Amino acid sequence: MQQTPQHVKSGQVEWPTEYSNYPASLMDVYRLKRLIGNKAPVVVKGVSLVVSALDPGATYPTHSHPAPEIYYFLKGRAECTWGDETFIAEPGTVVYTPPNLPHSMRNIGDDPVEAVIFWWGDQVGVLAELTEPEIRCI
Repeated sequence: MQQTPQHVKSGQVEWPTEYSNYPASLMDVYRLKRLIGNKAPVVVKGVSLVVSALDPGATYPTHSHPAPEIYYFLKGRAECTWGDETFIAEPGTVVYTPPNLPHSMRNIGDDPVEAVIFWWGDQVGVLAELTEPEIRCI
């Protein structure tokens, strides 16, 4: 019986070209690499940990999902709107997202915005609902 690995090196995991219900236009400017979770190299039920990247000038549109999440920003600068709050996220910024809170971000820097995103709970597998119809790039 093969055992599930307990570790993974992010650099050894490919960036997917498709992700959940996201349109191709979003996947052209935004990437999510699954590291831990149900469909990840380290399989764990009820949690999900991904590394994400948003290209310069791109917007990750307003969306919401029933699982809570935490973002930890590693690189770049993003103008973020979480509910009614708008702020600048830079390396070291940590953001908590309560369940079903609409949120979005726009890369306002010259480099990709990279973040680690962590979800947990019974609703981890429920797809995000995008509430903006189009993906924008500056």
